[in-house]
Amino acid sequence: MSNIILLKRLTSEYEEIKRNFRWTKHIQVIPNEKDPPDEYVVIYRVNSIGKKDGQLQEIKKHIVHIYLSHNFFDVGPTATFKSPHFHPNIYANSNKFCAFSSSFRAAESLSDYIMRLGEVIPYKSFNLDSPANKEAKEWAKNSKHLFPLDQIGRASCRERV
Repeated sequence: MSNIILLKRLTSEYEEIKRNFRWTKHIQVIPNEKDPPDEYVVIYRVNSIGKKDGQLQEIKKHIVHIYLSHNFFDVGPTATFKSPHFHPNIYANSNKFCAFSSSFRAAESLSDYIMRLGEVIPYKSFNLDSPANKEAKEWAKNSKHLFPLDQIGRASCRERV
């Protein structure tokens, strides 16, 4: 892929992120210093659970680092959780999000991907068929009556502060 096409896509993604998340109270998106940005820190303010010191506990603030490689069109962004988490679709050993169902496609915007993660964190959206964390899969299978752990959705992600 040419650098010109990549730069245009990165610029377009950044402009859409600025529009979509400027006023939200649930999601804060912080770009890196590059122009256009190719990395973001995303802070989600949603209720979920995390494993900390071997114990499950309520987590209200989730920090995710998103990296867009030169071939992210084909492979999608890399999302790495920097805060405690416990989810069947997040690898426990690497903290990476394992995309599922509609894996990232070139037509999916980064804003959509960020919102999808906002649905994954509170167990509004998850896949038990191909887990990245088998312990979390078993917990989720036995705890479905608790889900979602927060009512955040795509509409509420766009609610203004």
